[in-house]
Amino acid sequence: MNKDLEVEAATKNWPGNTQPAHYASGFIGLSDLLEIIKRNLITLLGLPLIGLLLGAFIAVKAPRIYVATALLQLDPKPTVAIREIQDPYQPGYGTEKYYNTQLHVLGSRKLSEKLARRLELQLLDEFSGVKPGLISRIRNLSRWLPFLPPAQEKKLSEELVWEIVVARTQAATNVAIVRETNLFKVRFSSLDPDLAARAANSLADIYIEELLQAKLDVTKKATFWLNKNLNEISNALNDAEDALQQYRSSADIVETGGVRNIVQEDLLDASKRLREVQKTRLSLQNLYAEINRAGNSPEALGEVSALLVDPVVKSAADNYFQAQDEVRKLEKRYGSRHPQMATAEARLERAKKTYFDQLRFKAQGAKSEYEIALKDEQELKRQVEQAKKKVQQIESKQYELGVLQREVETNKQLYDLFLSRFKETSSTTSYDQVNARIADPAVTPRAPSRPRKNLLIASGFMFGALLALLVVVLREALRSSIETVHDIEKITSIAVISVLPRMPRSGQKSAAAHWLAGEPKSPFADAIRSVRAALVLSDIDRKIKTIAVTSPLPSEGKSTICSTLATTLAHNEKVLVIDADLRRPSLNKMFGLPKNAVGLTQFLGGHSSLEEVIQKDEKTGVYTLPAGSTPANPAQLLTSNAFRDLLNKLAGEFDRIFIDTPPCGATSDALQIGPLMDGYLLVARSEKTPTRALAGALKQLSIINANLLGIVLNDSSVSLSHGSYGYGYYGNVGYSSKY
Repeated sequence: MNKDLEVEAATKNWPGNTQPAHYASGFIGLSDLLEIIKRNLITLLGLPLIGLLLGAFIAVKAPRIYVATALLQLDPKPTVAIREIQDPYQPGYGTEKYYNTQLHVLGSRKLSEKLARRLELQLLDEFSGVKPGLISRIRNLSRWLPFLPPAQEKKLSEELVWEIVVARTQAATNVAIVRETNLFKVRFSSLDPDLAARAANSLADIYIEELLQAKLDVTKKATFWLNKNLNEISNALNDAEDALQQYRSSADIVETGGVRNIVQEDLLDASKRLREVQKTRLSLQNLYAEINRAGNSPEALGEVSALLVDPVVKSAADNYFQAQDEVRKLEKRYGSRHPQMATAEARLERAKKTYFDQLRFKAQGAKSEYEIALKDEQELKRQVEQAKKKVQQIESKQYELGVLQREVETNKQLYDLFLSRFKETSSTTSYDQVNARIADPAVTPRAPSRPRKNLLIASGFMFGALLALLVVVLREALRSSIETVHDIEKITSIAVISVLPRMPRSGQKSAAAHWLAGEPKSPFADAIRSVRAALVLSDIDRKIKTIAVTSPLPSEGKSTICSTLATTLAHNEKVLVIDADLRRPSLNKMFGLPKNAVGLTQFLGGHSSLEEVIQKDEKTGVYTLPAGSTPANPAQLLTSNAFRDLLNKLAGEFDRIFIDTPPCGATSDALQIGPLMDGYLLVARSEKTPTRALAGALKQLSIINANLLGIVLNDSSVSLSHGSYGYGYYGNVGYSSKY
């Protein structure tokens, strides 16, 4: 169960209970914020003040740093004296990459080292002096302590000192690009304003010199390389020209363009005729196949339609068919023996022979045409293949010739390029190309740039404020205990009767009741009297006699409050205090009684009479009933009929009976005697009682329907005048007597 559910379960059964709006909503209200501010006022004011003082101290003690600035201009392209000559050094002038590169060059270690040598910065303590660190400073304290051996100073080597000088020189240098310009701000920081100006100007000069030297080095290297490779390229050109001429002679090549065109034309003509012959052969192929299937049979040849379309064959076929019709007609008219029949049949035989001869002749002609077309196709194919081979041979020779020609041309161009570049590069060594200049030299600064006092002081204050806010947030986030009445109000509307201050050490070391009687004007006594007033005003009819004083956890001051509250009431009432905390009794200490005094356990066990166990404390006027010896079953004694009868009998003799019970969060003893009590007083200790423990105690008391008279916040560090907790809650206590 989380915190909200525990609190709700602990307080939902209490009459008149209304959760505060800020707690129910889950948001921090104005009252919560004010309470947090009041609780952490020292932190919220102290840390910003400390940060402000620290910032002021640093601003006063920090060394004065002077910054001088020189403007360096880089042109997009260098100024070239001779336009026809190209510079071998082309770093990409004018591009963003170029400017970023130069920015890093200006801040490089190489230039910083040259600057340190030129200005002899190793002679200045600012750059070569060894600054002691924290460990060195601690070791130097030994010279003030005679019983410790003196610290031995280590002398640094010259190489290490020089590395320190270069590193500090590079750290003192700052280079930045002016936006949307070709200008660079070259800054140098130093304790000496004159040195800062000289260093900024010197660094710009060194950069220009370095840039010119870099170009000169590149030019020299290019000249040397070109000169070295020019002879090799010349020899390669001569070899390529010789190879070309030898190939022309060996391949018998005069001019390949015309020969190739003639061969290509022959190839195209042969290919065209081959396609025509192939078409003819394909058109005769089916006819040739039908004729072969028909063989030499005239009847089968007569079924080949391609033969019948021939005019001669068609005419012979018509004559043959007419002769047949004429024979049939005569036979039908005159019979087969008529003289005209012989003439008609002879004519039919002649027509038939002519028709069949024409079919055979035409079939033989078609076969011959197919065979001729087939031979022509094969011959043309052979011619096409020969033409293709010739074209391929010519193309191969032309390719070899082209390779050799390109080799010669490439070597010639390369030779011309190297020769021209060599002459140009040699010429560039006679003049300088400048694209950098100092646009505005640095001047000696009049005022230091650092430290910025106002910024340091404001930063110290802001740092302290942020740190204070962080501390408060962490403290409030990690806080889980009750500290103020406001914390109690967050979880319940039960009345807080009073806030008790921390008891002085003199009262803690002696009997609390006796100390209170001797210190009636102490703040603690005033707070206890406010608790007494709250009880009296809430019980005008004097119906509340037996009051149990308990707490969520041990060591929260319930016994002290029980004894001191009884002491304040003993002036006007007859008061009895019963120590019912049979497990850890402490009433003897509160009233200065002996540890082995007989008490409640002896009476309930029948070993002592009531007169023997009840004693009157003469200094306070309070009657006491100690716990006695520790029993084996404390809970059974408190729930016995004997204890009930004892309370009934004592109620008739005393005006008030205070029961010092065990913590309700540790044992159930305080809850088991609930039906015998007229009211409960719950004690919580500031900065110790956890919120969950208080919520758990409220839940247990609500389960037994205890009449909770109120809550007392003990051991608070808050001033009693702060918040005015006390009589302002009397009206709230009044309703407690109803339940």
